[in-house]
Amino acid sequence: MATESGKITGTVYLDLVWSTISGVCVHLSGTSAAGAQISATVLTDGNGLYTFSGVPGGSYTVCEDTNGMSVTWPAAGMSCIPVNLGSGMWAAFNDWANAP
Repeated sequence: MATESGKITGTVYLDLVWSTISGVCVHLSGTSAAGAQISATVLTDGNGLYTFSGVPGGSYTVCEDTNGMSVTWPAAGMSCIPVNLGSGMWAAFNDWANAP
């Protein structure tokens, strides 16, 4: 049986005003359920959104480059988010808020 691919998405915000930040580098790394090492890097778009498409089910970590900003969401200093992705699923709302 073939493994369906899924996607991991989120948004990067500027804290206090909750506007989005474009051009933030976001990294994906981890291991698929089949044991393959997976890694990818994308930039947030003009709406602060990032998308990793074609990701097989597995256990991953998504990290943002803070570029000297302080992470305030999901927790102070938490620049990486663990993501457990089921086969063919969409893991959404893996978001960050940053303060200058």
